[in-house]
Amino acid sequence: LTKQLSEKGIGQAYILDRNKPCNPYSDVKVYSLEESQDLDKDVDVLITPIRDMECIRNDLKALGYNGRIMSVLELLDRKSLWEEYSLIRDEL
Repeated sequence: LTKQLSEKGIGQAYILDRNKPCNPYSDVKVYSLEESQDLDKDVDVLITPIRDMECIRNDLKALGYNGRIMSVLELLDRKSLWEEYSLIRDEL
């Protein structure tokens, strides 16, 4: 998704990840929620997990995020994404 956004000219300030990997992803720095205290919070946020979106929105607001908080479902074709999610869920 980061690569596709970049190709469309949509830059990303950073990535927040509850399970923070060690390295940047596609040259975008990755931060844990704890590290986010020192980051700019006047940014729009795209939530990529499909589940627990409301919980994630609440966590981000509690951390002080002021921009729009959108889900990936608001940007992508809902039908194909839900079909893919159903396949993954069925495999679990």
